[in-house]
Amino acid sequence: IFSIVTLSYRPNFCHMILFLWAAVITFAASTVQIPTQQPIEMIQFSSGGMSGHFEEIKITSDSITIIHGQRRTGVLEKVSRQPLPPAQWNMLMDHVRKIDLHAIETLESPTMARAYDGAKHSEIVIHTSEQEAVRHSFDDENPHAQLQPLMTTIRKLADSVEQQE
Repeated sequence: IFSIVTLSYRPNFCHMILFLWAAVITFAASTVQIPTQQPIEMIQFSSGGMSGHFEEIKITSDSITIIHGQRRTGVLEKVSRQPLPPAQWNMLMDHVRKIDLHAIETLESPTMARAYDGAKHSEIVIHTSEQEAVRHSFDDENPHAQLQPLMTTIRKLADSVEQQE
């Protein structure tokens, strides 16, 4: 007479934890969206202090516009606009590609002197083709380290335009 041995599988606590962990990882991996870079329409830098003087630099793929003015009186002191060569736009885009656009607003400014009027309040805003604008506020021309190469290039482009006028 043969006896049939029934093997039953009884999961122990470790197996259940491992199963649950695998299920959570699988679910999380299926719901996480990897941010993609949207096409950039414009990069904008603005800076102003308590005196009311402001500077605004707007750069698109085909032009750069620089505005200096007085916020209190509404007087525009100087407006400069020039075509932007594709190589210069590509240089800006190289810097932008190295930045997680969705994290820009969470980057901390290295200093906060603007809080007590110890520095100009400055901001870089990156406008995408999806009508999204991400911004980073900082003192003078001293943004978070991840944005410093972009800030340096913006300043160099603006200075070259102003020197040509």
